[in-house]
Amino acid sequence: MFLIIILISLEQISEGQEYDTRDIQRFNEADGYTLMFIQHGQYGKTFDEKNALRHFHESMIWRKQKNVYGK
Repeated sequence: MFLIIILISLEQISEGQEYDTRDIQRFNEADGYTLMFIQHGQYGKTFDEKNALRHFHESMIWRKQKNVYGK
């Protein structure tokens, strides 16, 4: 259920082209990569969706700004 919420929010965010499309593709296709962001929102038995989305957003912005794929 949480993953669905993140993916819906991700679609809304990615329309602004703030993120590299390769990162979005990796997020959608690589379960381990996606799990990393979900785990950043996990505190004990509770899930902090806003924290997970914030971490995702900051990471994606940084990756695009730093041109991690070396275009």
